[in-house]
Order: sequence, then C-alpha cells, then structure tokens
Amino acid sequence: PTPQLLPSVPGTTGRHFASSQDAYRFWSPAVHVFSKMQLTRPTDRLPAISAIATVIQAVTGDKYLAGLWRSGLLLQLAWRPDGNWSRQDSPYGVYVAPSWSWASFPGAALLMHAGQVEFQAENAEILQVSCEPASLCSPLGAVHHGTLTLRGFCVWVNVQHLGGNSPAHFDKLSIISNEFEFHVALRLDYSLKTGDIFEDLPPEKLSEAHVMPRARVEKRGVPEMPVQLLYLTRNIFLVLSSSTRKHGAYFRTGILSLSEDLVNRDEANKANVRKQLFSAANREEVVVV
Repeated sequence: PTPQLLPSVPGTTGRHFASSQDAYRFWSPAVHVFSKMQLTRPTDRLPAISAIATVIQAVTGDKYLAGLWRSGLLLQLAWRPDGNWSRQDSPYGVYVAPSWSWASFPGAALLMHAGQVEFQAENAEILQVSCEPASLCSPLGAVHHGTLTLRGFCVWVNVQHLGGNSPAHFDKLSIISNEFEFHVALRLDYSLKTGDIFEDLPPEKLSEAHVMPRARVEKRGVPEMPVQLLYLTRNIFLVLSSSTRKHGAYFRTGILSLSEDLVNRDEANKANVRKQLFSAANREEVVVV
C-alpha cells in the first residue's frame, strides 16, 4: 500500500501508475507533504523517500537527481519554500543535498511537476547535471555531492530588505549596472547573511574574476547585498550567491518570479522590469553546487 504520508493522487492505484505523467504528478505533492516532516537526522531526508523514487523511476525510466527528475528539470529547479517559511531559519548543519535541490532546504517545499519540457529561446540550458550517491548500494538515497551547470541570462542586483520576516515582507532590488529599482516579495531560502550552505569541502579563496560586488550600506542604514539572478523559464529567476567553498561556483539562495513576487503586479510594470533585467543581462555559464 501507499505510505500514509503521501497524498491521494487521481490516476494511481496504490503504487501502480497508468503512465509516466501520472507518476510525475504523484511525485510533486508527495514531496510537499514529505518535506513538512521533521526527521531526527537531516541526512535521512533523501533515503526516507528513496523507496518512492524507485517506484517512480521504474515507471518513467528517468534519471533521479537528489529529489528531482531529469525530464523537465528546468521547471523543478524553480521549487520554492512554502508560504510559512521564515528567512531567519537556518540551513542544515550537515550536507544533505546540493543547494539546487529541495532536499537541502529544512522546510516544506513546493515543486512543479516533472516531465514538462520548455522550449523558449531565452530559457536557460542545462549543460551538465550529476549527483554522486553516498553509497553505491543505495543509488537513489543520500548524496555527498551534486553539481549543476547552466547557461543562461545572468544579471547582478543588490537586494535591500525593507520588511520583516513575515510572509508579507518585501525587498528593493536594484540592477547594479544601471541602478533600475523595483520592489518584490523575494522568495529567499535563507537570510542572505547565512552564507554558504554546509559542504564537506574546505573554503577556497575566491579568484578576482569571481568576487561578488561588495555589499553597501545606504543612508538609512539598511545594507544592500549583491546576488546574481539567472533566468530559468516562465519569468522565473534563480537567486544565486558566490560559493566560498567551491572555487568559481554558486549556491542557490532563492527564486524570483516576476509573475508572483513583484509588489506591483501590473502587466505594464512586469513587462518593464523584465525588459530592464534582460537589457542588463549577459548569457553566461554558471556552476551551482
């Protein structure tokens, strides 16, 4: 029988699925329910769901990547914290998964369905993605390393936090190259002060080419933190910070959706913000760990 923690999904009978799409549709709400659970050991997060992943893989034949699926991966990378998450909360103190996986996030996560392939010209390209299992005996269980290489439109912005830590918080973003400003309710996984997530790697000295723009403090005394936005698809950007633990790489800090996170959701404003971001962006290769 299907484990109690999993939601009921139309088109499934127990653990048998009528099609790959039925299996993918089952996975996303299952992850949402599962990710709400507080496990005694964070490192059990992926092993605990591996039996379900095995069933999904048997139906789809898809490649499993630390809680995500290779088919339609671009949209799955846009997972977001559930609405009750406070950005004051801290990441795990041990390595659980790469930052681009929902499993690295110690709270409930909302995940788009796998299997949805996007073809827009401005979308990011996935050049390489891999996860190294902690044990060859459990290839869909715990991982001790994962790397994602994307090519996409990237732009540096400063983030100035103007609200509190409630779901109603908002931030001011300013494009560093042209100082265009706009207000958003930014979906950060953690406070930008948290820094790099835990990895079993020694900190490395950043090269000059990889140094982030410095944070600055405006007259009001509220610091501005620099982050890089990388366009994924469907008006969604990854929010990335430079990793101090892997040379030349970045880690995920959150996501920004122009459709959902702008304070002013007027269509004309959304179109203008998008235009300003893309006019300041360059297409780059980025490694996310």
